[in-house]
Amino acid sequence: QRDFAKEHIFLSKLLNVSLEPPTADVKDFVDGMKSKGASLNLRTELVSDVLEAKLSARHLLAERLKYCLECWKRCRDARNDSHRYSPLLMQQLPEVQKMTVDYAALSFATAEMFNLDPVPDDQAAAMLRALLEKRELPTAFLIRLADTEAVEDRVADIFGPLLVEVCQRLKGRNLAQPRSEDVGLLAAICSRDRGQDGNMMGSPALQKLLVTLPVFRPPQPGPAFQQPGSQQPIRGIHLQTESLLGWLLAPTSIDSALYKEQSARQTHFQSLPAFPTQLGSRMELLTGAVISEVQDPTKKVLDALLRSGPAAQEQVLLWFGAVITGSEARTKEANILGQ
Repeated sequence: QRDFAKEHIFLSKLLNVSLEPPTADVKDFVDGMKSKGASLNLRTELVSDVLEAKLSARHLLAERLKYCLECWKRCRDARNDSHRYSPLLMQQLPEVQKMTVDYAALSFATAEMFNLDPVPDDQAAAMLRALLEKRELPTAFLIRLADTEAVEDRVADIFGPLLVEVCQRLKGRNLAQPRSEDVGLLAAICSRDRGQDGNMMGSPALQKLLVTLPVFRPPQPGPAFQQPGSQQPIRGIHLQTESLLGWLLAPTSIDSALYKEQSARQTHFQSLPAFPTQLGSRMELLTGAVISEVQDPTKKVLDALLRSGPAAQEQVLLWFGAVITGSEARTKEANILGQ
């Protein structure tokens, strides 16, 4: 049986709201409840009304997103401390947390419902990028935000710039600079695992968007990637150095020609004696472990994209096909030179 007193205290904490006395942002809501003779006890059924009142009082998009994020984080913390609350309260928590994300999306996708000025997509995109840059945008919140109905038709405009920025930060990725945080974000977005609630932990909407971005399969290269003595650009090396999958797959222990001082050879083996030693064997094992650690998230991204549907699968296979066929000339030269 629901304990409405405990539910009121619990929801007041999650939503950071006071009804007695009412804070200024919920005064109209409280007056409406009093006019109906309703009890001033918060219940799960009233969460949407409180969120609407709170967001309507915040004219800046940054303030609205900040409030929803804080509520979402308090829900997350309550879930982590579930032993402190009754099972009935924990059963209501997922719905409350979902509403904080839904209303965050509504706060910029349909700001008019809060009697506020419309928010252009580029402004919403810039705000999300700024939050991500300041590490104030949890990955789980971002994933759920992109899959809300409110932004269903605007995912590319709102989340595309953020994804492009994350992808471009992987350029130059190697064993010395694996850019693990950004790869981890992509791995989380592409995850096919399911959480305790049975829902997919990744974002189908962002997975579909990812393979359509120019950074996934960039346009044909210019003169900088042209084969010497030929009018044909080197498509293979262009994809390896200028596209998302190329950056993800880049880390290798055979990288001396590319990274010089940051190469695996310089980092792990330069100070070793010429002849094999026990220390050399240890460094070899260490390098192998580093390679595995760096490559595992990449495998998860590729595996998830190949399983996410025919469109993504086709784009991944086309990328590999273009790399193979686009590297044919270089492969012939390497065979002639005995490499």
